[in-house]
Amino acid sequence: MWNDFKVNFLPHSLTFLLLFFGTYTVILTKQYLKAGEVNEKIYFGTFLIIMIIGCIQFVVPIICDGEADLSKHLFLFNVCFDIMFIYMSVWFIEWMFKAFKGRSWRRV
Repeated sequence: MWNDFKVNFLPHSLTFLLLFFGTYTVILTKQYLKAGEVNEKIYFGTFLIIMIIGCIQFVVPIICDGEADLSKHLFLFNVCFDIMFIYMSVWFIEWMFKAFKGRSWRRV
């Protein structure tokens, strides 16, 4: 089901990847700088490392192998992207709950 969602609904372009990675970097950097304790900094730093691994895994198969068996060699990139996408989704849902917390939804 997750693979079908990725294939059918997410854009398959370099522009989308650059925007996604840029947004992810901005959000995690803000979270990292806002973190007070060392444990929180390590937590957000781990997600930044996942992004760096994903970036490296996107470039390495092209440099080393060319385009032969590209989908097989991009497995780790897909895993890192999935982790990043799930993190961004959970962050967005949490942000929405915080933004609407305290608002009254009663009809007048």
